[in-house]
Amino acid sequence: MPHRTARPSRLVALISALAASAALISAAPAAASPAVAYVGAIHTCPGGGPPAPCPPAAAIDEYGLDDAAGLTPLSPAGVGTGAGVYAECAPPSGRVVYSVDQGARDVRAFAVGGDGQLTPIGTPQAAGQAPQACAVTPDGRYLIVADDNAPVGQMFVFQVGQDGTLTPAPSSPTAVGPDPLALAVSPDGTNLYVISSSDSLVERYSVAADGSLTPGDEGPVATGQTPTAAIASPDGTNVYISALDGSIDGYRIAGGGALSLTGFVSNLRTPRGLAMSGDGHYLYVAEDGDAGAFARDATNGGLTPLTPLPCGCGPQGFNLALSPSGRSVYMTTGSAVRQYAVGGDGVPSLLTPSSVATTGFATGILALPDGGPTAAFTVGAARAGVPTAFDGTPSSGAQPLSYAWGFGDGTANGGGAAPGHTYATAGTYTVALTVTDGNGCGATQTFTGTAALCGGSPTATTTRTVTVTDSPPDTGTVASGGGTSGSGGGGSPGPPVPPPVGRRPTTRPKLGKCTSARRLRLRIRHPRGARVAAIKVLVAGGRQSIQRGGNLTVAHIDLRRLRAGSYRVRVVATLVRNGHRSRVTLRRVYRTCARRRTPRPHGRGRR
Repeated sequence: MPHRTARPSRLVALISALAASAALISAAPAAASPAVAYVGAIHTCPGGGPPAPCPPAAAIDEYGLDDAAGLTPLSPAGVGTGAGVYAECAPPSGRVVYSVDQGARDVRAFAVGGDGQLTPIGTPQAAGQAPQACAVTPDGRYLIVADDNAPVGQMFVFQVGQDGTLTPAPSSPTAVGPDPLALAVSPDGTNLYVISSSDSLVERYSVAADGSLTPGDEGPVATGQTPTAAIASPDGTNVYISALDGSIDGYRIAGGGALSLTGFVSNLRTPRGLAMSGDGHYLYVAEDGDAGAFARDATNGGLTPLTPLPCGCGPQGFNLALSPSGRSVYMTTGSAVRQYAVGGDGVPSLLTPSSVATTGFATGILALPDGGPTAAFTVGAARAGVPTAFDGTPSSGAQPLSYAWGFGDGTANGGGAAPGHTYATAGTYTVALTVTDGNGCGATQTFTGTAALCGGSPTATTTRTVTVTDSPPDTGTVASGGGTSGSGGGGSPGPPVPPPVGRRPTTRPKLGKCTSARRLRLRIRHPRGARVAAIKVLVAGGRQSIQRGGNLTVAHIDLRRLRAGSYRVRVVATLVRNGHRSRVTLRRVYRTCARRRTPRPHGRGRR
């Protein structure tokens, strides 16, 4: 953007402009917000009188929001509010909507239902003589309302309760310059920027922990003639201000929050409302006849036009709202909302239908922020050397979800809803899952000073401790059979039930009667759907045999070469089920009987 020289400190202009929507930041986590949009509408009864039936003087029209189909009126389609709603605000959690009502001179709170319908809560709070804009601190503790109490302005600060209701802050109100038409809060919540439309100035106020406002030492900074809206980049480095002289000024946020003009774009028609994508790459402006778009250079804040200069042949745009995904944008045009799809290159194009009618003169518009997803997962039996099954499908949020896993063992992170991960050694590991929803919203908040696209829910990340052991899971049993040859002696008693998953076998060897059998068989029982892929037999600490096959059922123990005595025998069966391997181990002690030596018959005598 080219540089511009400083303007006179005061520029007088007579205007009629509407306030841009602002957003209330709330740190409290919430369930997934419904995809809805709200439009402030001022009604006029036919004939200038109040014939019956006459709609409420003002209402908030309620719409379902779909990036591909646009806005669809809810049923019922709106809620009455005061006499002249000028702006709407909502916390990133999407639990509450606030309306600034200039006709009733107050601000009102509405709870958001699961279907997006609004229900009044609390008591309307007085907000001066002509409230016309709202903003919020990102921690969600304070709502700030701008009042044009001519010949000066005021900032009313309200404490936000846990249920979203409002209480005036002790330091409220604070006197500011005349005609504060728009507000923007820095993403770190430490600074408030107030736009004085009649003076064509922007003034910074530091925001204290108690919500009190203090003017910046640097004083007001000049803007374009008759500024109408302000917005901050999500990275907190730039502020942009539109003005009716056809310009958008760009400012760098310096240390402490002071603004310095870095450049501007001009030759626009009558730019009003502003919106910015969550990644900060694109800036959108409500223009005379159409919505315009600019690519933003994050290194220097410069703007490059993506759309041609509007022809001025269409309806005048007033305010803008971007959907939480950033894939659609909506512009109020008086008695309707014009709707656009946003392409991958950031360029908006009209949807079909291109506009949706409102119930009255449309003022502010608000797309309810995405409150963020909630991460949750389960863990299967965890054993070193074999895959451990993780399942993140219990997570919730706007679909489709994407998953980022940290398994806590220093290996590369995983993805997917239900991954398997193999731990090399036994131990205790902290597993973390972070979920990002279909709007690109996860654990990080996205706030542009006048709108929150993503609430940055802390519930998008969850952790749990996983204990990995050396013992096998409980997936089968081993039953001992009898001898196949020899006399008298049955084999040892049947084996015990295998131990629970995650514990080492604790079977104590038991001595039975001695056996004179030459061979023993152990029958392998296994759960349905599993097969025995291998059987390993170890006698007296040494490997005796390994059997492999498609589905083995019997283990063979050879006692022919063993002398009389006691021998420890271990049989390890490898089970395969659904691609996962597990092992069942049986430990026994067998006693072999002394075998009687049969005298060899004498041969013929010597010759």
